[in-house]
Amino acid sequence: MKIAAIDIGANSVHLVVSRLHGPGSREILDREREMLRLGESTFTKGGISPDVLDRAMAVLKRYRAVSEAHGVEVVLAVATSAVRDARNRAEFVLRADKEARLAVRVLSGEEEGRLIYAGVRDGLSPALKKIAVLDIGGGSAEIVVGEGPKVSRVKSLKLGVLRLATQFQSRRPKTIEALERHIREEIGPVARDVAKAG
Repeated sequence: MKIAAIDIGANSVHLVVSRLHGPGSREILDREREMLRLGESTFTKGGISPDVLDRAMAVLKRYRAVSEAHGVEVVLAVATSAVRDARNRAEFVLRADKEARLAVRVLSGEEEGRLIYAGVRDGLSPALKKIAVLDIGGGSAEIVVGEGPKVSRVKSLKLGVLRLATQFQSRRPKTIEALERHIREEIGPVARDVAKAG
């Protein structure tokens, strides 16, 4: 079975086309990445700007065509923080459906964390019991703790690289100090919670 996965992130949009051979066994047939920086307008203006939205649709149409050229049976498309936090997310989803024939699923921060955990765990030895994952994306950072396949804690923080860069643009010492303080304030309670969990 051939499948295509499209990950619509704050910085870039990825396509991976794979052939599944069985549980845990797959072959990558094609891979593409387009740096769209969807989050830039979401994090500064509250929504995805019309020109960026048009560029995103062009990329999604191309990814749909690549997927069809490979004869995929299933195309899965998910969007994360840039679309999740955009006031025009409904327009994004509607246009993707109409123009690229893609049913984009906008993930919650928790869903994103759980999928990240599953992907990381898939690449690790099954002998590992307790796992902690920190994934820093363009718009958010997910902290996930679990044991085997079971996730015990998930926290999504608005600490993505692109989001922070748009909030704290200056390189002046006071701005850097404010950035560091902001990160400590956001991550502190989560770090304490994870430490308590052992």
